[in-house]
Amino acid sequence: MLPLIAVILKTADLRVLALALDAQLADSPDFFEQEPVVIDLSQLPEADARTRIDFAALRALLARHQTQPIAVRGGSDVQNAAARAAGMSVTAMPAAPAPPTPRPAAPPPPPPPSEAPQIVREVPVPATGTLLIDKPLRSGDSRARARSGR
Repeated sequence: MLPLIAVILKTADLRVLALALDAQLADSPDFFEQEPVVIDLSQLPEADARTRIDFAALRALLARHQTQPIAVRGGSDVQNAAARAAGMSVTAMPAAPAPPTPRPAAPPPPPPPSEAPQIVREVPVPATGTLLIDKPLRSGDSRARARSGR
């Protein structure tokens, strides 16, 4: 089986692609070592999907970075015809999956009902001993001890 690298275009602007490739491959210009490449057009924005791409210039750009563009996938009919005219084949390989859309987190499931019976009993609270403070009080103030019954 022949391994293929897919170059997923996010823009039809070849100048942007050239700058990105130059930046990414500056430290290792021979990274691809003449690997065959499929150009994936399925991720192009809607505005770029209708843009005519200069595939001869795109092939030269990718070849300058040690790749061998051999096919195109996910393009429009116009883009596929332009790719064929530049000597590339059009493949029906599955396109790259779209980035997943974040889904809201599902609420946690309710806890299972307890099989042990719950016993609820009211306990009377003595009324004495409750202290209501209605004025500022300092630490160690004897008024609080005297009123609370301590």
